[in-house]
Amino acid sequence: MQNNTFTGQSDNALLANAFGDELNEVNLNRFENSNKRGSVFEIDNRFTSVNQNCYSNNDWSDAFVSGLFPSQGSQLLSNGNCFGSAFKITASNDTDFTYFIPKVELAEDECYSPPSNGVMITEDSESNPGAAGCGDNNFNGNIPPHDDLYNPNKNENDVNTLITNLNNLILSIANDASLSQVEKET
Repeated sequence: MQNNTFTGQSDNALLANAFGDELNEVNLNRFENSNKRGSVFEIDNRFTSVNQNCYSNNDWSDAFVSGLFPSQGSQLLSNGNCFGSAFKITASNDTDFTYFIPKVELAEDECYSPPSNGVMITEDSESNPGAAGCGDNNFNGNIPPHDDLYNPNKNENDVNTLITNLNNLILSIANDASLSQVEKET
């Protein structure tokens, strides 16, 4: 998932349980003004990479981590997320992971250095890609939960209604004059 702006969610803007052995990249997104958290990574996200995202004004925290979560960034390159809320990253007690931050002289803004809450270990990296340009597609208000659109366990009438709703969503994106052709195809 990349290049999206999530604004004003009544809950968490992103909830990820990736399960599986393929890389799940969350890059160049903007998570702002959520009533709870900007993004939540729970249970099994061992192949999830969270890079160059911007977070701001999320009520509980910018990001929450629980369960399996890999190191973010490396000694050569920090992951370049920029945090703006007071609590930045929070994690459950069962989650230990390493978060690479740019060396002090490379961090042009303190937003790249989230404080540790005890389970997140911060280490210095040699460079910082920064989070410039994060988020360009705008989603204001609440995004429908994926279960409402794609749940295959519903009866035939519900499935037909969901197909109609999905087709209407596709048409509304296609007819949205504020989106470029590239944004519509993404």
